[in-house]
Amino acid sequence: MVNAPAAFKSEVWKHFGFVVSRNKKEEKVTDKQTICKQCQSTVQHTSGITSNMRSHLTTQHPGKCQESVKKFQSGQKTLHEAITTALPHNCVKAQDITGWVQKVNV
Repeated sequence: MVNAPAAFKSEVWKHFGFVVSRNKKEEKVTDKQTICKQCQSTVQHTSGITSNMRSHLTTQHPGKCQESVKKFQSGQKTLHEAITTALPHNCVKAQDITGWVQKVNV
């Protein structure tokens, strides 16, 4: 197993590394699968997406890794929060949205 690069900022990377495959000639690190440092289970990984790893931590290690899961969840709004949060009327984004809606309704 090889640790994730320091550039990977998500908290879940503290609990996962990458699979290393070895043959007679070379070692090769695969970025398609990760290994859980707690139980050595392999978890599918798609470049830049950590949801499978986060799900593994939540379901398989609920007590051990809560800090990492909480840190991710605390910054993300729910869908309901995202669509019901009002923007200040003088905000550029709110003005852009109003302009787009007016153009569509014309």
